[in-house]
Amino acid sequence: MRTLEIRLRLNGILVCTLALLTVIAACSPSGGEDATVSTTSQALVPTPYDVMTDADSLQKYAAKCGLVADTDRDLPALGTAATPIRGTITLADVGTLVSNGWRLIQSFDSAETDLASAETLKANLWYKKAGGRDWYYLYRFQDPNPTVQTTLNGVLGFDATSICAFDRKGPPNPPPPNMDYLYFAGETEDWMDDCSSCHVEGYIAPRPKSFAVAKDGTSPTANPVKWIGPWKTYAAAFGPQWKLGKAPGGYKWVSGQGTSLLATDDSCSGCHDTKWIKPRDTGNYCGKVFAKSFDANGSMSKQGNKFPRDPMDPDPMHYCTAFVTALGCDAATICSTAVAVAPPAPRVNETTLLVGDIRAIDSTTVQITPRQNPIYGPRALPLRSAITGSPHSRYGERSTAEARHRPPR
Repeated sequence: MRTLEIRLRLNGILVCTLALLTVIAACSPSGGEDATVSTTSQALVPTPYDVMTDADSLQKYAAKCGLVADTDRDLPALGTAATPIRGTITLADVGTLVSNGWRLIQSFDSAETDLASAETLKANLWYKKAGGRDWYYLYRFQDPNPTVQTTLNGVLGFDATSICAFDRKGPPNPPPPNMDYLYFAGETEDWMDDCSSCHVEGYIAPRPKSFAVAKDGTSPTANPVKWIGPWKTYAAAFGPQWKLGKAPGGYKWVSGQGTSLLATDDSCSGCHDTKWIKPRDTGNYCGKVFAKSFDANGSMSKQGNKFPRDPMDPDPMHYCTAFVTALGCDAATICSTAVAVAPPAPRVNETTLLVGDIRAIDSTTVQITPRQNPIYGPRALPLRSAITGSPHSRYGERSTAEARHRPPR
């Protein structure tokens, strides 16, 4: 990969500086006319699960995952009807409330704006570090009062390569006092989920509140782990390894499918790097994670992180369509909300052109779509001209071009 900084002058006027223009394999080391655009794929298989030896009870499974002492399996205290702890709905408790080694790092209302699934329940997300893993406990509940009610209890423990999982779903019961009342991965397929179906790259953040946790760091949620780093590590490894205590029956406990990783769309690669996993369970992943991230309440929509619209193509949504189709998801549905709307009427600045989009067209051409100064229109700039300083662009304007190679990152 080479990074170019290209400076263009049209009719003698400096109209833009393109800093850090990244073109994948767009130029040879010499930057000459034989430069080509190429892509490579990694021949892999999805990471298989691991059935750990002598881990066929919850206590043994927990110990194999680093929770050795009985107190390691404690969940946040329940509290009382007057002063609930695990089910607190006091926003000031987020980032500050600590119980049994767990810190409350996010609180969710029972609303589609906050949750991508089980939206009729409230939820609290708790964190602790133990046994070499980062543990997250998502407690979903009907009532802050710790009485008989419907609750959902999911615990995931992440290390650099693998995930341990505990879960419990079912009819109304008192909230579980500790992890001994949950089920471990591989134990049952009736009372827990196959977490690999949605957590394809480990961490997911389809709503703004979960996205706040993902990017936070120290405040306001006090989550010490920025999720994008481990997300990229899991993606490059074709998924995390799911640790099981017993061999599964119908559940898969494998995140990906296919024989190679997908190439991340350019609009996403700045955060997510170049590798993406095609999910094994497209039904759950596409509907509950990917699509939810881009709907009206989605974390990506709220951040303004959408696929670019290409006004020069008969299918202006083709970038989104190609990537979502490669994932195995419904591109027509997802791309209807995942593509940026047409930009507003541009404001003209006499000397500056803001770049809206840059795309490698072929082995010698980069398309530059301006965000301002519409009189220039999109430009398909030959790489050869940019690199050699040829005085003519494809469209005939006289130009000077300066290119400086930066070392690969």
